[in-house]
Amino acid sequence: DLGFLPHMRGGGTHGKGSKMTGVPYTRSTKTGKVLTYKPEQLHAFGFLWTWKPSVFSFSSPGGRFVWLQCGLVNLIAMASAWGFWHIQGAADVSMLADFESLEDALHTLIVFLLGLFLAEVISRWHAMFVNCQGGLVAAIDDVNILGKVYYPDDQEVNDNVLRWCLASHALLFMMAQDRDPSEVSELVDRGLLTKAEADQMVALGTNDARLPWTWIMEVLQEADKRAKGPSENALYLLHKRCIGGIGAIGDSLSYLDGKLPIAYVQLLALMAKFNMLLMAVTRGASVAMHAKGHGAATRWLAIVLEFTRLFFIPILYQGCFELYDTLSNPWGQDMNDFPEEEFEAAIRSECVALTSARTSPACEASRAAQVAE
Repeated sequence: DLGFLPHMRGGGTHGKGSKMTGVPYTRSTKTGKVLTYKPEQLHAFGFLWTWKPSVFSFSSPGGRFVWLQCGLVNLIAMASAWGFWHIQGAADVSMLADFESLEDALHTLIVFLLGLFLAEVISRWHAMFVNCQGGLVAAIDDVNILGKVYYPDDQEVNDNVLRWCLASHALLFMMAQDRDPSEVSELVDRGLLTKAEADQMVALGTNDARLPWTWIMEVLQEADKRAKGPSENALYLLHKRCIGGIGAIGDSLSYLDGKLPIAYVQLLALMAKFNMLLMAVTRGASVAMHAKGHGAATRWLAIVLEFTRLFFIPILYQGCFELYDTLSNPWGQDMNDFPEEEFEAAIRSECVALTSARTSPACEASRAAQVAE
């Protein structure tokens, strides 16, 4: 249940606490993270000015490495061209035929494998967004709505449930960012934990996002004992949704800890790096041979085509690996990660709205009529 997202979009506007940074996408004014984007513009010409959140951004170490690697490949190619220009002495196209065939065959295989690789990377990110983040939000919504329905007069319990739910959400981000348990004290300043609760977590040496759910289950059990009239299944339903929240957090941690097998990623990286090196040498040699074996117009066209290949293929290879690194932990602090503060505000707003409007005007009028009779 990710119905809270329209709160960040603002129903067609860009939402409170966001700004448009160039037409295609909207960023948070607080954290700078991307909140949403316009596919129709990004697919047209928006990609031309959407570099900052991309894998090619100079603002990120991974993006800088993409361009560094492209530069290194081209330097090797120029060194190869210089060597063949001075050593070979005469153009011999047949000499490179076998190497170019090997390079083309490897490139075809690598492109196919990288396609499967990217499909798995996107699938994992989608599962983390819908099943993990969405599952946690769904559990928060359900527990708050059911708690308000079954225990409408126990305001303290309902307030604590919402606060602990938001604390659990914040703690998931802290765990994903591998922050020290002592830092949970900052949640006291945000009004999500009391000092006693934060001290308890620090004493236990944990910032586990599942801990607040055990408090929620306990306080709901006590509220059920005090309440009069709830269904006998009320506590069961509430505890079931609490377990759903705990499960969503557990799934999130499983995705974070269980990355793609290292042998699989290492094999792809090895093949890509080897082929880039092979391409640099063979295409550099091809540049030297084109320079000696063709007329002026054809010569420069062939050289431009060779360096175009040397420019695009390395950055696309490395861009795929950088995309995996970018999407492997969406609860981090990168621009493409989930916007924690906006999610938290949207969840709070949604829960307050749903619990406040739990009784329809028609039901209130019916009850008033029954009282009058």
